[in-house]
Amino acid sequence: MRHSAFQGMLRSKRAELANERVSRDAIAVERVPEAMDDVQHTANREISIASMSRHWRTIRAIDAALDRIGEGAFGECEACGEAISERRLQAIPWAHLCLNCQEAEDAAEDAAAGGTIPARAA
Repeated sequence: MRHSAFQGMLRSKRAELANERVSRDAIAVERVPEAMDDVQHTANREISIASMSRHWRTIRAIDAALDRIGEGAFGECEACGEAISERRLQAIPWAHLCLNCQEAEDAAEDAAAGGTIPARAA
């Protein structure tokens, strides 16, 4: 697939995200009289914050991918310099890492967060 096709996909996805209404009302801090209602409201607020964060991170990643197209670096892994597979770019056109480097980054983030990586079943 040519870079112009990816550029069109990226611009379309960016426009879609930019037009979505991201409600800040869901993250308003309110006190409610019932403890269970307060717990539910807090959980809902945390989900909304995570969703908004993911939304804006995706827009920034799309902008960075459009910049890479302009610079002639689109489709190259920023970590190892190898080509990012066409299949990966079709699924996530704003990807900046090849699959191997993405998996290594995810594992490092999981380890830093104190999580464990499940062992593969034999």
